[in-house]
Amino acid sequence: MKLQAAQQREYREIKHSQVMAGFTITEAVYGLNLSVSRHSHRLACFGFVLQGAYLESYGKKALECKPLHLKFRPAGEVHADWYGEPAVRCFFIEPEETWLGVMREHSVKLSEPSVFYSNSLVCLMMKLRREVQRADALSPLVVEGLMLEVVAEASRLKGSAAVGQHPYWLKQVRDILHDRFNERLTLSEIGKSVGMHPVHLASVFRRHYRCTIGEYLRQLRIEFACREISMTDAPLAQIALAAGFSHQSPFTRTFKRVTGVTPARYRSTNRA
Repeated sequence: MKLQAAQQREYREIKHSQVMAGFTITEAVYGLNLSVSRHSHRLACFGFVLQGAYLESYGKKALECKPLHLKFRPAGEVHADWYGEPAVRCFFIEPEETWLGVMREHSVKLSEPSVFYSNSLVCLMMKLRREVQRADALSPLVVEGLMLEVVAEASRLKGSAAVGQHPYWLKQVRDILHDRFNERLTLSEIGKSVGMHPVHLASVFRRHYRCTIGEYLRQLRIEFACREISMTDAPLAQIALAAGFSHQSPFTRTFKRVTGVTPARYRSTNRA
C-alpha cells in the first residue's frame, strides 16, 4: 500500500528535492484531474499548497487543501487524493522519525491529519521555501529553526480549536465573513446580524480563532487572490478589486506582507 518513489514519479513532476537538517524537502506539481488510490507514506509530511487545490480523504474524513493552506499528515496514514484544476503545486517537508521525537517530548498536539491556515504559518512556510531555494552553509540551521516555529504554531492552532465548542452564533459570523469577505464590514454590523455586542463578538472570535476579525478577513482576501492569480490571467488590478481592496497598491503591500512575495512574483514563480 505504500507508494514507492517510481510510482510517485508517475503522477507528479518534481521541481526540486533535497535532504537538509533531517528533512526531505520537495516541491512538486501534480497532474490535472488526477485521482490517486488509497496509499500511505513512510514519513510524516507537512504540505504547503502554493497553487491549485486538492482533496485528501481518510475513510469518512476528508481534508480540503487550498492555496496557502498547510496540511499535516502523520506517517503511515492510509489516504487517497484527488487533484483538480489548475495544476496543483505543493512544497513538502518530511521530517525523519528522530526529529519527530522532539515534537512528542514537548507534547505537541499533531497526531492526526489536519489542515491549518494563518498569516503566521504562511509567512513561516514562505520563508522556508526561500531559504531552501537560496541554500547556503547556514540554511540547515535556519530550516530547523523555522520548522520548530511551524510545529509550535500549528500545535497552538490545534489546541485552541479543541478547547470547547464554538458558540452557535460564531458559525454565523464565520459564514458572513466567507460570503462577504470583499465588502467593507464593521464589527457593529456583524454583531447586529447575529445579535451580539461588538466587544463580546470580537473577544469570543479572537479566543476561538486566535486572530481578530480583521486579520481573518485579510486571510480570506489573500487566499482568494492566490486562487485567482494561479487559475486565471486576470490583471492584478482586477483581482485586487475583486478581493476587496480599494486599488492595487494596498493589495500588493498586504499580499507581500502575508506571503513574503509580490502578486507578480507569486504568479511568475508558480507558473515557472
